[in-house]
Amino acid sequence: MSENKKLERDIESTVASKLLVICVDRDDDVGKKAGITTPVVGRDSCINAAQRLALEDPEDADSN
Repeated sequence: MSENKKLERDIESTVASKLLVICVDRDDDVGKKAGITTPVVGRDSCINAAQRLALEDPEDADSN
């Protein structure tokens, strides 16, 4: 198989797949400290929740 054909096949399979990004906070640190209800769904929402938690409690292990 030529390199171009392999690349085309990889691109097609990547475009067809979807990715689910979810944050489930079992100990409710995000809820208690950042005021965000979980589960948090979506890449941008998870990043926002992580940033808010890190700002509220930078020493929390979940912030790392």
